[in-house]
Amino acid sequence: MLRPGDIAPEIDAMTSDGARFRLSEQRRKLCTILYFFPKAFTPACTIETRRFRDNYPEMLLAGAAIAGISTDSHDTQCLFAQSLRTPFPMIGDDDKRISKAYGVLWPVVGRAMRVTFIVNPLRTIEAVLHHEINISQHRDEVLRVMDRMRKRKPNALGAPPSTSGSRREGLALSERSKGLGVDGKEPYELLSEAGVGAMGTVYRAREQATGRVVALKLLSGAGDMARFAVEIDVLSKLSHPNIVGYVAHGATEDGRTYLVMEWLDGETLATRLAARTGDEKLDLRTSIDVAQKIATGLAAAHEKGVIHRDIKPSNVLVTRDGAVKILDFGIARSAASTTTKLTRTGQLVGTPGYMSPEQIRGVRTIDARADLFALGCVLFRCIMGRPPFEGDDALQLLHAVVHAPMPQLVGAPAALDTLVTELLEKDPAKRPPSAESVAERLAAILKDVSATDRTWVSKPA
Repeated sequence: MLRPGDIAPEIDAMTSDGARFRLSEQRRKLCTILYFFPKAFTPACTIETRRFRDNYPEMLLAGAAIAGISTDSHDTQCLFAQSLRTPFPMIGDDDKRISKAYGVLWPVVGRAMRVTFIVNPLRTIEAVLHHEINISQHRDEVLRVMDRMRKRKPNALGAPPSTSGSRREGLALSERSKGLGVDGKEPYELLSEAGVGAMGTVYRAREQATGRVVALKLLSGAGDMARFAVEIDVLSKLSHPNIVGYVAHGATEDGRTYLVMEWLDGETLATRLAARTGDEKLDLRTSIDVAQKIATGLAAAHEKGVIHRDIKPSNVLVTRDGAVKILDFGIARSAASTTTKLTRTGQLVGTPGYMSPEQIRGVRTIDARADLFALGCVLFRCIMGRPPFEGDDALQLLHAVVHAPMPQLVGAPAALDTLVTELLEKDPAKRPPSAESVAERLAAILKDVSATDRTWVSKPA
C-alpha cells in the first residue's frame, strides 16, 4: 500500500456523473480525497458513502475534491451513486487497475480494502487512513487532516501574499544566508537571487546534505499554484540531458511551495539572440545544433506522454559548455489528457508567435506536433534573426500564424529549408511524424554543413 510522502498514481477514469476524473486536474483544491471500498450496495459501504455525502458541503468549502473508487463495475457505481444521491463522482475499477496502483487489494480475495488517501495539489499523499470497521472514526480523521493542511498551507487556498512581498522576503533570507526551513529543518541554504518572475523567485542555493549548488524556485503568494504543481509533477517524471533536471520539491514552514532543480550556468536562448544586432545571427551550425538538442529533449518528453506547449527561446537554456536544456513545463499536458481550451483564466495557453495554429484555433485535441511547430519557429528565429511570423500586436501576430503563407529560409541548405517548411505547416498532419525523426534529420543536416558554413549569415528577403 502507498504511504504518506509517495506520489499518487494518475487516475483517468469515467465516473458515475458521465464525466472523466483525472487526478492531475484537481490541482486548485486543498486536497483530493480518494476512498476505496470493496463493493457497492453493502451495509458498510453504504454507511461510509453516506457519511462522506453528509459531510460533502463542509469538505467542499474547505477545498477538497472527493471520489469513491470500488472494484465493482462502472455501471454498478452509477446505480450506487444514483441510489445514494452522492454529489461527488464514483468510479468503477472492475479491472482493478487503479486499486493495484495504490496497493489496496487484499492479497487472497482480491477486493479493495477500505482505505482513504488524502492527496495534496502536488499529488503527494498527505495521509492514508485504513478503517475496515470504524467508519465514523474514518470520517473524523479525514477532517482532522484537512484542518492541518489548511493551517499549514495558506497559499494553496489562494490566500493573499504577505505584505512584505515574496521578493523582499527572499532577499532578506539571502542577505542573512539563512536556510530554507522545511518541517523544522533547513536542507537548503539560499545563496543569492538568480531571477524573479510571475511565478516567484529563483535562487542559487546549496543543498546542505551534499554541498552541491542547486536552483531553488520559490512560489510567491501571487503565483499560480496549479501551474507550479504541473511543472513539479512533470519534471519529477522526466530525466534527460536536454531537460532541466528535477532534484526535489516541498513546502516551507509558512506554506510556500518550492521546486529544486539542477543549477545551470549559462543563458537562455532568448538572451543570446537578443545580444545579436543588425545582420548578426547565430551561425548555422550552432542554430542546427541547438534545434537538434531541443528536438532530442522533446522526443524524451513525448515518449513519456508529456507535451510542453510553450517551446520558445526564453524556455531554452544554453550552458557555457554548450549543453541545451528545455525549461518551464508549467503549462505542459499529458498526452493522455490533451483536451485544452484557448484560454486559461483569460490568458492564452502558449506564447503568440510560437503557438501552433491548432492552439490558436482552440482545437480540443492538441498533440506533440504542436511542439514541433514551435521548434520550427525557434529554428527559423535562430537562423534568420527574426521570427517567422510578425504583427504589430498580439491579434495580428496570431492571425499571421494561422493565415500567413509559410516563410522560407533564404540561402539555407535545401534539406534544412525543407524541414523548416514541414515544421511550420498549418496542418499538423503535414508536419514530421515525431520529434525523434526531426532530431535525426537535423543530425544528418549538421554533418553535411561544412566548416566554411560556420560563419554563414543569411540576409532577409
